[in-house]
Amino acid sequence: MQEMPLHFLFLFLFRPIILSAQVQVIIIINQVAEVLWLPPNGVHLIIRPMLEKDIPSVIVLGKAMHQESAYREMTFSEKKCRRLIDYLLSTTESFEVVAVNDTGELCGMMIAAMTQHYFSEDYFIQDYLVYVRPEDRGGTIASRLIGKFIEWAKQQKGAKMLMCGISTEIDTEKAVRLYEHFGFHQAGVLMRRNP
Repeated sequence: MQEMPLHFLFLFLFRPIILSAQVQVIIIINQVAEVLWLPPNGVHLIIRPMLEKDIPSVIVLGKAMHQESAYREMTFSEKKCRRLIDYLLSTTESFEVVAVNDTGELCGMMIAAMTQHYFSEDYFIQDYLVYVRPEDRGGTIASRLIGKFIEWAKQQKGAKMLMCGISTEIDTEKAVRLYEHFGFHQAGVLMRRNP
């Protein structure tokens, strides 16, 4: 019987470890790729602050969210949304970011603000909304938006609490799991009924 070359024996004996390391490298590469690319369509994505020029597209996204949500029976006022966005963009105590693909389309957004509780002089940070277009869900957009939000929230001096709500009834269970991934826990329940 011919003796196996040492390098072959090494590869044979340690193949599971090498393959395991390769799988980890692929996973790491895929995780990095998800930061830069949107699966499954491979579109480049940027998370950036909302700009004045984004407002018409933000209103369109807001309207799409409204139509998909539990609030669809209520009217949608573009004028009122525009006033709120104008106000939030003018203050330093608010957070507005958008997810933009390589064609310049807005495919997601998150808006939040630091405010006082009605019963206290203390400040807390509350989200207004997180929304990703249905055709862009399943990737990392929502996670990246929330990640940026938490980065911003950590820099806000004086905020004693961070609150995010899920009242649209859009993918509620997935949204809960995503928030839990970022360290949020359930703090009460929102109840709804028609008059």
